[in-house]
Amino acid sequence: MPPAIRSVWLTARKTGQVWVRTRVRRYEGATEGKSAGVGQEFWTPLPRLDAYVAQLPHGLDSYPECTAKASGYREVLARSPVPPEVIPESLRALVESPPLVSAWIPEVHAMAIGLAISDHHHRDDREFLEQAYALNRELLGSPTYRYLMVGDSPEAMLRHATVRWAAMHRGARLEVHDVTAHACVYRLAFPAHLFNELLLEAFGRTFQASFDLCGAAQSQVTLVAFGDATATFNAMW
Repeated sequence: MPPAIRSVWLTARKTGQVWVRTRVRRYEGATEGKSAGVGQEFWTPLPRLDAYVAQLPHGLDSYPECTAKASGYREVLARSPVPPEVIPESLRALVESPPLVSAWIPEVHAMAIGLAISDHHHRDDREFLEQAYALNRELLGSPTYRYLMVGDSPEAMLRHATVRWAAMHRGARLEVHDVTAHACVYRLAFPAHLFNELLLEAFGRTFQASFDLCGAAQSQVTLVAFGDATATFNAMW
């Protein structure tokens, strides 16, 4: 049986800059470092990573059945190198000896490394999301993944959106609904807390990059609702 949990507010400081107030989950009877009392303030060099890991049922070992292509995190690492020692020990091998871009790695590990890199370089949420857009526009437009951008219009691209998602992610399900001439709805389902709000916003930037690569004019993708295991995005172009 997993430990009982409850949501609390955890306040973490971003090195030398601002206080970041992040919702995390408290594990009753957890070991030291896995929980914090309500209102407790503590310092951490990796606040986003720590908050993400704290909400997962089994920390970095959660949801091994959910995987992602290594190409995404490798591109982040190439753009923003980090010393291996700042990464949690269980993830350091992915930094010291990255697998092939075609390899599948745990989705939790891919998300965790991305957050750790952003924390290490002191990026705020806006910068994190801007990088997500730029990285995915370049990655999806590269020869390796350009074949996934089937069609020369957003409408044609959407017919293959679920195939494109499955080529990069396993264990989380994406569906496209209510497609019209210039709008659609994305619905994402995933194990509880696999993705937090910031990561879901980053997926929105990925979807936006897909539209822009297909010639959309002034595309916009908005996270309009999310819960522990679902998210809904409205897209317009």
